[in-house]
Amino acid sequence: MSCTLFFDLHQGFWYLGLALLQRQLIKYAPMKKKHFKYINTLFVVIPMTLIMAFVGLMRNYGFGPDWFLKFLKAWSVMLPVAYAAAFIIIPNARKLAERVATRQ
Repeated sequence: MSCTLFFDLHQGFWYLGLALLQRQLIKYAPMKKKHFKYINTLFVVIPMTLIMAFVGLMRNYGFGPDWFLKFLKAWSVMLPVAYAAAFIIIPNARKLAERVATRQ
């Protein structure tokens, strides 16, 4: 019973904290569309490059003694390249998708 009560209180505090955080973020939510594009692209590129660097490293080298250092080196090169490429690829992909979607 006490464990359930603790969990319920903990979950209630979690939701309360989340609601307060949302309220604070709403104050700063109006972001210029220009900045949103860069931040959104960064949030897409970071996890994608992390996954790709990890898969490529494990496939080619495995878990060697210095795998983490190799991973960081690969990711540090991959992130800026993918971030720059995203700004070239995304507009072209959007145009192509609109062209394909409008064909009937």
